[in-house]
Amino acid sequence: MVFAARYLCGKMDLMEVSSEEAIILAIWAILGLLVGFFIYQTVRKDRRAHYLTLGLLMAWLGVSTWAFRPFLRAFDVIHTNVPVIANGLFYPLAYYAIYLHYELIYRYRPRLERLAIMSAMLGSAIVTSFLIFVTPRGTTHLIVMTFFNDIYHDFIRLFAFSFAVYVTHRTWLLTREREPAFELTGLTFILLGTFPTILGNYTDFDQLFGLSAYEWGDLLTFLGLTIIIAIFIYKVDYLYRMPVALYHLLVFNSAGIAILSMAIKNRKFEVDPTTAQLISGPITAITSLFEEVFQRQPEIEYIKARNQAFLFESTKGLTAMIIGERPTYFVKLSLRLFLNSIPDEVLPLLNRPYIRLEDESIKNQLLKAFHHAFPYVEI
Repeated sequence: MVFAARYLCGKMDLMEVSSEEAIILAIWAILGLLVGFFIYQTVRKDRRAHYLTLGLLMAWLGVSTWAFRPFLRAFDVIHTNVPVIANGLFYPLAYYAIYLHYELIYRYRPRLERLAIMSAMLGSAIVTSFLIFVTPRGTTHLIVMTFFNDIYHDFIRLFAFSFAVYVTHRTWLLTREREPAFELTGLTFILLGTFPTILGNYTDFDQLFGLSAYEWGDLLTFLGLTIIIAIFIYKVDYLYRMPVALYHLLVFNSAGIAILSMAIKNRKFEVDPTTAQLISGPITAITSLFEEVFQRQPEIEYIKARNQAFLFESTKGLTAMIIGERPTYFVKLSLRLFLNSIPDEVLPLLNRPYIRLEDESIKNQLLKAFHHAFPYVEI
């Protein structure tokens, strides 16, 4: 991934490949593999992450424009505007989408203040890119627009990956697993790759150990991407891992009976199984109250206290509820996947007004659906 604002025009011999161009081509190849494998794995394992997928695609398109720029000398308009197309459009869109992915790992919806800052920077990057396209070459206005375009590009990247590092660090602190440790390392390399680029853009920094500032930025980014692709090759289920503690899962049928109750292992806190079973009564009462007042079946998303939350998902006459530290979007996806993974032939048995889960086959199917949707937790 190329994250440097470079000169707006230039010529080169296509028979020569510089070290910087070799790094760009290597990044283009590794990111292409990452995007292709990522899409394949998420579709095969039913692990949807639309914002991350969009971000990776936008990043790969940006890299592609840089990687193949040397072959576009005959098309002067395209060749000249590659820096604007990549750094002003594709990369900011990629950073914005990646930022949204980490927001939804961390929260149920993006925090308004951060979302406003990122949206303002993205909009500014797009506007200044458009102004660069329409501003005549060699004018002072072009220099000013290019300067601000670089600033918006650099800071949207810095903000996005700083937040990603923060979220991943919280995940590692919670789980102490290998996957977040590797992801944290890869994201840190990508974040560090921002600073040589900033030095190259706004200072007279030239070379260090034979590599330019932009080459150092690209090399650090390449190392980060290599580490991250290894994570998804190793375990795609890790995609839904989040930096919040989960305590207990309960499932209620249409009669309000708790048909499944499982404590989730974590180092922070444990919910007593007997206490968890008592929750079904109040939840049924709240649902009945909403239905009575508004004359329709309510769709409760979550109930949140200061440090705990009940997150709900309902379908097929069943309601799944998870008790956790806070509601997050990807926990919601896992709950939905869990309910959709329960075989249709079992549903009539589960939705009876009286039920006894003594049939081992029914228990096993529920557990299988749970492990499919929550492969990252232990019960």
